[in-house]
Amino acid sequence: MNRIARCTVGAVGAAALMLGGVLALGPAAAMAQDPGSGTITVPAISFTGQGGDEVSRSEPKGPASRGFEFVHFWYTPGHWIEWAVEDMPAGRYDVTVRYAGKHPVRRSLAVNGQTVDGLESFALEATGSGQQKDGWQKWSEATLPAPVTLAPGHNVLRMACLDDTSVCLREIVLTAPGKPPVTIPASRLAGQGGGQVQVITPPALGTVGNVWRQSWYKEGQWLEWTVEVPAAGPYAVALHYRADGYCRLELQANGEKVKGLDDFIPPRTGSLDYYTVGTLPAPVALRAGRNTLRLTTLGGPDRGVPRFDGMFSLSAMHLTPLAEGASPGGNLLTLTTMDEITRTATVTERQDFTSAPLGPPLPQVKDAIALTEGHSFSLGGRKATVVTADVLPYVENELTRDCRWDHHDNPMLKELRESCKLDDVVASGKDEYEKQILLMKWVWNQWDFGHAQEFYNLRHPLWIAQQSKREHVFQCMHSGSVLASAMASMGWVCRAAGHSTHTWNEVWSNQHRRWVLFDATSNLRYERKGVPLSTYEVYHARYVELADDVMTFAQNGKQYVSPPRPGKTANVSIYGTNAYVGGRVSGPRARFEIGQNVAVKTDPAAAYYPINQASLALAPDGEGLRVTLGTMTPNFKEFRVRLDEAAWRPAETSFDWPLKPGKNRLEAASVNRFDVQGPVSTVVIEIAP
Repeated sequence: MNRIARCTVGAVGAAALMLGGVLALGPAAAMAQDPGSGTITVPAISFTGQGGDEVSRSEPKGPASRGFEFVHFWYTPGHWIEWAVEDMPAGRYDVTVRYAGKHPVRRSLAVNGQTVDGLESFALEATGSGQQKDGWQKWSEATLPAPVTLAPGHNVLRMACLDDTSVCLREIVLTAPGKPPVTIPASRLAGQGGGQVQVITPPALGTVGNVWRQSWYKEGQWLEWTVEVPAAGPYAVALHYRADGYCRLELQANGEKVKGLDDFIPPRTGSLDYYTVGTLPAPVALRAGRNTLRLTTLGGPDRGVPRFDGMFSLSAMHLTPLAEGASPGGNLLTLTTMDEITRTATVTERQDFTSAPLGPPLPQVKDAIALTEGHSFSLGGRKATVVTADVLPYVENELTRDCRWDHHDNPMLKELRESCKLDDVVASGKDEYEKQILLMKWVWNQWDFGHAQEFYNLRHPLWIAQQSKREHVFQCMHSGSVLASAMASMGWVCRAAGHSTHTWNEVWSNQHRRWVLFDATSNLRYERKGVPLSTYEVYHARYVELADDVMTFAQNGKQYVSPPRPGKTANVSIYGTNAYVGGRVSGPRARFEIGQNVAVKTDPAAAYYPINQASLALAPDGEGLRVTLGTMTPNFKEFRVRLDEAAWRPAETSFDWPLKPGKNRLEAASVNRFDVQGPVSTVVIEIAP
């Protein structure tokens, strides 16, 4: 039989366990009292008044879907957690941990102050990927690569974080032949240092404010409880709550603001499913008998960075009497204020964006021949014919003139590429397009989709990449930001696209010589007859042509035919920028209204101009041709050309091409400062003998 180890429980564990002995109460119960500790538990659903707007109330439903405790937010290098275990028989034990994590992590384990041989650094692999609420809440177990040796009686296990990536830890299980397994709940930690984990405890008493349309986040929303206490004096207040962002609160007692709790923000708990118990650092003065407690959401800026509209939910309040002059103890919550967060925020919009140079434009060339297959002209008295002319044009319009692309010298791009090991991410791709698909899948796989309230408008890719390893959830605009910058760091051009409720990207494919829709929020792209599609092509095919052959590629390799959508209209925007790292999406954009019932359809050519091309003009020059090259290549480095079967070589923007009788082949390409080559332009001229 598996048994729970008798643990010495520290302050954090005791606070988390405080609710464990409280019976689930119905809505009619205004309070429950634990006569042993003197703590009074007030279920949140027993509120006696509310204002500002209605909030939801969820009755206790028995064991919650996540009906166990665990610790999380464990991502600081060197942060250790200890568990003290009593009455253990001496011997060697295998160690199994039950955990959840979206990313691989490294930890170490020591017993009684000595690091265990073979456990100086061990890995816990990711437990899930990609799906919403998959990874951080997908539980698995792993047996550590080496056993531990325990002394008889008292032992202390210490596990330390060796990286900057979080993991949710539920239990440690010790097994040995001939002995029953021993389970150590991770929440019953005896101590920690170098950081602070958060203990997640299911809301056994029901909740208020946990339904989206009746959530508790609007400025001025309040709930009130009537509480009777046996004696006047100071009381410590512990909250059993969840907060998915910056929830700015005010606590009142008997109509008066509580000093120190008149404007505070509790630590966020992350997922909407995660509830924790923590004590507020300031006491509340109550009188003997009946008292009124009111908790109000103060709100704050809802469009800035940071943004103050996180959703708050409460399961219970615990009131513990204090001696006069004593301060609350135990698992104290580290509170912040709106001003402190605004003042100390280190992730702000960058103001130093420098747009990348685009390379030499193609000038007007006098007497240039028509690059049309079959076109003939005279060259030094000989007949010359254009046999092949596969050249992307140079297009200049309002969108191209004002577009902004991230600069090669931006140190953020280098840091993103190196710190996230993006070269390894794309290494298995057989060609450029496969590599771009792998990069999109990597972005999709970094975090669970969620509201990300406090940084809703932030698009700082390095901060997002860092926080994704710390259980932060993000939305479509964050996926678009990181994908654009990740693509830019690899030398690929990626721009923003979207409509009123969603953001995605378009990536320039040198391989396919076209813009392609990439939606990293769902790892989504489209093809038609094997050709990858742009945003305009997807909507036009489904909404105007009512085509039934648009193939969707989504999630973990799922493929399905996207059905036609008769009667639907799409309003989309294509932006001429990938400069998310400069702040919010801005700059020029093309807007399309696409649908069967649209009277005027926008010409997509303005938005779907080619880039990275080696556009060229040819003009007769004696018995040869004068070649002039032009391009719109962000971070342009050089042109490279190849004549007939010769090797590729760098070329000036203008050079002479001597022609011989028969066929003459010219290939030209633009190369950027990442050494990424654009589409190859090919011209074949045949000279009559």
